[in-house]
Amino acid sequence: MNQPQALYRLQLLETSLDDAKARLEEIDATLHNNEAIREAKKTLTARASDHQHANATVTDLELEIESLTNKQTEVNELLYSGKLTNPKELQERQDEMESLKRRQVKLENELVAARESLKQFEIAHDEAKAKFSEVETEQHSQHDHLLEEQQDLKLQMKNWLTERKAVLEDVDPKYHKMYKRIKQQKQGKAVVRLDDIMCSACHGEQNLTVIHQVRQSNDIVHCTNCGRILVEV
Repeated sequence: MNQPQALYRLQLLETSLDDAKARLEEIDATLHNNEAIREAKKTLTARASDHQHANATVTDLELEIESLTNKQTEVNELLYSGKLTNPKELQERQDEMESLKRRQVKLENELVAARESLKQFEIAHDEAKAKFSEVETEQHSQHDHLLEEQQDLKLQMKNWLTERKAVLEDVDPKYHKMYKRIKQQKQGKAVVRLDDIMCSACHGEQNLTVIHQVRQSNDIVHCTNCGRILVEV
């Protein structure tokens, strides 16, 4: 493989790698930026938060009721212990007991409502989880072909990178430097075919000397119009 041909092959490989990389980015965006999954996930997060808040409310009420029950037990034991001889103090403790009972009744009613709300939030949370799983499964099924394409591209890129490394070993460093400069200047096309007597990129007609050099020598020959490297393949 002469220098122009080696550079041409290098360009083909690098173009394929660039295209594959761009396609992989598109596939990744499609797989991870899915509106249906995003909305299902948003709903699931909201339902999980509602469920967590409702569960915390039930727990707080249960703990407060337990505390009230213990307090009533203490006051009740004191009332019947015979230790209270002062009528005023005895009345205060009885009033305290009535207040505790009223508070407990109120909290128990709130607990009944809170437990019912928790039950409804549990149902909504379970439905949201099921919906998210359903949407995720459906989207993954639809994206099976993308996942297959993704794997194929990764394998191809691995092979192309291996081949690119081998091709570079055949390229003279000074020509590789020239190739990269022209490639940058010419939107990724540094090496182009000689199409009969014309440059396949700019369609500029080449003189007989250039045509002969491209076809008969292994030297680097440039298009007389655009300056790209010409190769016959």
